Amino acid sequence: MNFENVSKIESNFLFVILFPAIIIFVYILYLFSYVFTQIDIAKLFPLLNGKSYNLIIIMLASYVMAMFVHGIRYVGFIYYKMLYDKGIKNIGTRLLFSLFRKGTVVEECYARSREENCSYEWINDVKKEGGKLIKSMWRIASSIDKEQNVYQFYFYSEVFQCCETTFVFMCTFQIFAVVYLIMHQNQVLFLNIVLTAIFFLIFFVSRLVGIAFANRFIHDIDIKRKV
Repeated sequence: MNFENVSKIESNFLFVILFPAIIIFVYILYLFSYVFTQIDIAKLFPLLNGKSYNLIIIMLASYVMAMFVHGIRYVGFIYYKMLYDKGIKNIGTRLLFSLFRKGTVVEECYARSREENCSYEWINDVKKEGGKLIKSMWRIASSIDKEQNVYQFYFYSEVFQCCETTFVFMCTFQIFAVVYLIMHQNQVLFLNIVLTAIFFLIFFVSRLVGIAFANRFIHDIDIKRKV
């Protein structure tokens, strides 16, 4: 991979994390709006007592949590491959695949290669040559001139995949929150039930959009390598 593309990937890493960080930031503010209404937040979190910089602290915390989301996705992605290579197939591996592999550029590339009438010439060429599909994909992408901006939709796909995982965690947290609110008959119960349903909806939409962008990246490789 040439240095220009390496630099672009490193700079876009921050871009990928930014959107989940914004989602987490807004969600934390929402939680603070009702969870701590009857609790002295200054005693629980003294650092947040200073109004001049409490938002900055929450923003930084949100960004760090978004980095963890990205890291968890990567660990899950690699761990599934390790189990798959060992021939381990069970409920756990299916869950790992659903959470961290399904809809990624790698899996969409494999899916396109399994199609009987694959329309992508570069995939057909790699299959004829007997080369490794994913390594060939990155090699071809790195050989494309940087002005073609071939990685654009790859990063868009990564953004929505990270948002997808973020909403998985938020949905899980919301379920516990709803149970807690039911037990205490809190007045914001209905709002949180609706919010949980919205989170699930956004989760599925994020997955579909991420898959669409992943396939667009595969398509761009086929088109831009000829330019």
